[in-house]
Amino acid sequence: MISLLIIVALVIIFILLLTVWGERNIDKVKNIKWLYPLQIVLTHKKLRILIIDILGVAVIIWFTLFFVNWLQPTLTPAALFPPPFSGPVAVRAAKVTEGPVVNIATYTGQVLPYESNDVYARIDGFVDKMNVYQGDYVQRGQTLAKLDLSSLLPKMMKSEADSTFWSAELNRTKGLYKDSAITTSNYDYVRKMYRQAVAQVQLARANVNYADIRAGVSGYVAERSIYPGQYVKRGMKIFRLDRLDSIRVQFQVSEGDLPFIKKGDLVWLEFPQVSMQAFKNYNGWKRKIKSLTNDEILSVLGAGKLSKKDFLLNNGVPGMTARVAVVFPAEDPVTHTGTVEVRLSNPGILLKAQSYIVAKFAVSRVQNTIRIVNDAVIQLPQGGKGVYLAPKMSNQGFARLQKIKVGLSSPYYTQVLSGVKPGDFVIYVGQKDITQGMSVLVIERDKE
Repeated sequence: MISLLIIVALVIIFILLLTVWGERNIDKVKNIKWLYPLQIVLTHKKLRILIIDILGVAVIIWFTLFFVNWLQPTLTPAALFPPPFSGPVAVRAAKVTEGPVVNIATYTGQVLPYESNDVYARIDGFVDKMNVYQGDYVQRGQTLAKLDLSSLLPKMMKSEADSTFWSAELNRTKGLYKDSAITTSNYDYVRKMYRQAVAQVQLARANVNYADIRAGVSGYVAERSIYPGQYVKRGMKIFRLDRLDSIRVQFQVSEGDLPFIKKGDLVWLEFPQVSMQAFKNYNGWKRKIKSLTNDEILSVLGAGKLSKKDFLLNNGVPGMTARVAVVFPAEDPVTHTGTVEVRLSNPGILLKAQSYIVAKFAVSRVQNTIRIVNDAVIQLPQGGKGVYLAPKMSNQGFARLQKIKVGLSSPYYTQVLSGVKPGDFVIYVGQKDITQGMSVLVIERDKE
């Protein structure tokens, strides 16, 4: 920029000097053909003044630009883009290993009672007394409500009296029948009437017993649809009891993930709505509740078993491992989802019915395969995937670009079908700043 300004200044000065010289030597100018434009300028005073003014302004502009550039020099491309560092590039490398590559699918499920018992009225009658209300805990066999007995007791007393009469009549008839005083037909009639009377007694007593409405299971009263004084008919639903000491959790899983989930598979359950401190208040939860990182969860689901490091707490979401209890054999034709159920104990009834639980299922898994960390994979300009291999024997050496063929990808690992082998080290930090054959310095190696 400065060189250009100097050239412009020299041209302006030359023109000014030529003009001054031409005014003093007008006769010589007329004899020189290539100075014909200067003759025109010299013979026209107004034109000469205009050109001199323009050149004067140009000199002022040139001086201003020169002064500004002198105060703040322009950055050159070399200053803007300095040459690359000549030494090795610092990188991190991870070992190519063999192990599982597991993709994770997350679903939200609903907590359901392990068992629900609907209690129905077995006789007609008016509700005389209510012993429990919605939310109460009841034991199996406990009386929940009583129906009015004013019409049942007389029927039972009458049937008992009839039974006593026909019992005596049968004993008297037996003697007569042995003495051949009555026919077999008469004896059979009396015996039949006695048996009918006994059956009526049993029925009447059963109806009186049915007036006490009892719980069929131990659990919580989840629903109550009767009140004192209400008339109920036989077969009417009056209570629903939920057993919550154990629970069922059902997840609606897409048909794409459903084929990979089987009975007995390990699943990770998370409870975002419950704090870790709440779980610690119950002994039944202390032994199994924990908090894992995403990497630890992947390790647990991929390996199918727990190790010591899987119990490390990191103040995350409380969770626990469980097993798939059943995969329902039918799909919903509208949503194209299938039901997967997990069952677990619920100490202290900490988890309530209709609450939610988040589950992570291992799907699209490959148990034993060559794998590399996802960050090491790069997209090649010519298409396909590749990795940069770090030197094996030394921490300093040259990076080598290697094309690979990949398979299944998970949140952490990528399956490699060809291109690398176990024991190689791939660069996963700094690989974007290097090229084929560039010198690198491995500052850290991850061996797992």
